[in-house]
Amino acid sequence: MSSAFKNFCITFGIGLLVFGLLGVFLVYPLITDETENPTDTSNTDISSTDPVETSDTESAEPVINGNTFTAVIIGKATDGLAASIIYMRANEGTQTFTYCFIPTDTKASNNIGKNEPLKYLLARIDGSSALNKLSSLLGVRIDYYAILGEDELAAIADRFTNAKFNLPNEIRYADPNAENPQDPFGDTSTPEVVVPAGDNKLDGELVHKIMAYNPTTNNEEYHVLTKQLYEAVFTQFFTDPGTKKNREAISSLFGVVTNTNLNAVIVEEYMDLIFTYDIYRRNEIKISSSSDWTKIAPMFRD
Repeated sequence: MSSAFKNFCITFGIGLLVFGLLGVFLVYPLITDETENPTDTSNTDISSTDPVETSDTESAEPVINGNTFTAVIIGKATDGLAASIIYMRANEGTQTFTYCFIPTDTKASNNIGKNEPLKYLLARIDGSSALNKLSSLLGVRIDYYAILGEDELAAIADRFTNAKFNLPNEIRYADPNAENPQDPFGDTSTPEVVVPAGDNKLDGELVHKIMAYNPTTNNEEYHVLTKQLYEAVFTQFFTDPGTKKNREAISSLFGVVTNTNLNAVIVEEYMDLIFTYDIYRRNEIKISSSSDWTKIAPMFRD
């Protein structure tokens, strides 16, 4: 075999080896990656009814139809979760008083882009962040917020005159504040708190009794009652019997409600507009957590 032919065979063999190595380490991984991670999105789930969260609050435009007052009231349970979310708007231009009880299991995106129920999300963020989050969700700019707890709700209820709260079932539990002295006859029963079913006077005492009820052993029932309590207070606040347009009662609340961007000066400025609930057309927007928010959001601009 001539040396030229031998050199050609050696060179050809080395070339095949090099191209083989290139194929194994460069080309094959690219082919495998493309096969395992195709760009076809035909299986993407787009049927979810979770609300679409906007990326910023610039998309939440104000409703400009004359003088307008917009606010959201967040009522918290004793465990810190949001039990009730109430949106309200008084619009001078359209002569409409709008309100909505937003379901707390409605989902919105958190700071890592995951959807989670508002009752958990609003428990972790401050009032300004909650205002931005809800403004983005509803698609309208909300100017004011107030976050209430048990003591604030009780203080508001104590301003009422002849207001009632209908309790669907009797509640009964051991009184956590009662002393249990030694009974010489051996009676070791624990004093109980009992609230009968039916209409009860809506005042601070009732608020404390309901919100102290069974907060750990039956969270679902407890949160339902707390939600109903907040909504009953709001509804009675803007109907008769309620505050009956008591300006002093509203102004005095700002010594109690501190987690808010409202103050007595702002409230006095909008007082006449706030008290239009029985003059303007009253519009309640009814939604559920499974509502299609692409259809619901425009309702907040009417």
